[in-house]
Amino acid sequence: MDQISFDDLLTVKDKQLPLVVTLYNRGEVSLATLVILNKLTGFLHQANKSISETIVWPDLYRKLTKLEPFIEADLDKMKKIVVNTFNT
Repeated sequence: MDQISFDDLLTVKDKQLPLVVTLYNRGEVSLATLVILNKLTGFLHQANKSISETIVWPDLYRKLTKLEPFIEADLDKMKKIVVNTFNT
């Protein structure tokens, strides 16, 4: 796979699910990862306004927003991991 930018993972293109959500659906990314990325970027709210898919996304969005208060993470540490991952 070609090098993917951080923005590419979180961006809604053509009203389709962001790549990171597709990776979750494939079992390659966890719900906790999606929640932490949302805590770092707030991408879910923007994605929810843009996604036209009506079968998988509404339930997943609801699940993620309800789960968010229960996922605790050191956001400074997570931010450093993301920066190191995408700046190599």
